[in-house]
Amino acid sequence: LWFFSSTWLLSLTVLFPPPRSLWLSWVLVPAMPPAMTDDLDLWAAHSQLCGEDLVTVDFLLPTGIYIQMDVPREATIQHIKLLLWKQAQSYPLFPSLGEMEGHMFECVNQAAVHEELEDETRRLCDVRPFCPMLKLVTRNCGRAERLLDSKIGVLIGKGLHELDALQDQEVKDFRSKMFRISEEKMQRVQLMTWSEWLQACFSPQLEPGGGATPVTDGVNDKQAEASLKVTMHFDQSQDTASLKVWPSTSPSELMEQALRKWLTTHGPEEEGRQAEQYVLRVSDKLEFLCGDHPLIQYKVTPYS
Repeated sequence: LWFFSSTWLLSLTVLFPPPRSLWLSWVLVPAMPPAMTDDLDLWAAHSQLCGEDLVTVDFLLPTGIYIQMDVPREATIQHIKLLLWKQAQSYPLFPSLGEMEGHMFECVNQAAVHEELEDETRRLCDVRPFCPMLKLVTRNCGRAERLLDSKIGVLIGKGLHELDALQDQEVKDFRSKMFRISEEKMQRVQLMTWSEWLQACFSPQLEPGGGATPVTDGVNDKQAEASLKVTMHFDQSQDTASLKVWPSTSPSELMEQALRKWLTTHGPEEEGRQAEQYVLRVSDKLEFLCGDHPLIQYKVTPYS
């Protein structure tokens, strides 16, 4: 039988030496203390050291030099490398390091996982190096691919080298299939023209139906009131122009009208401009009028 208290556990032991006799023995057993975490963990939210702005970090340089510095705990890896580079100028063998961009940090984090800090926009408190200690190493080739692998590892919470070490055939087959699909997609994108790429990445939303019908020369006042007024802002210029067009006007026709309006105000020196060199973008939005549909069919996100 056990009796619990906040500090002690009382064990009631029933002993049966001879028959017809009962002996009771009380034994005081110390209770297990509650689980405690390390208050000296620099990166823990409850840590006594969490409120400090500076963290002492040990840096290991490829020249064999050891440097200890106090750096801001919320500084980015790029900023910390800049601080280290300034400090290393007063140490021996500094000229042997070469260019700063040719180096990166690697570490072992609090989860005992080796990390190559290719993405230098991350903060030190997010990396959580053990000790803490950072090792400066020379970059290898394929930096773009390594940077992409680093960002993928941060997103999925697991380094890609850990996935490479898995012996699960199903995981390997899935990764191989996704890699092949991505490669085929990228090859198709690289063969696109700029207009095809724009329409594939920013395909416009269209209203169902064929849109407005073309208007003939014999228009009346009521039909004229149904025209659209479009304000054009020219790129890399403060100039604007207001155009009145029919709802059935296509984006290419609208661009031709806008360029003719531009030439009337800027003279013949701008005659080299062609409508095929431009694209229509909704002002202050990442929306483009691609294709050859009537303007009345395009759905534009309203301004908030």
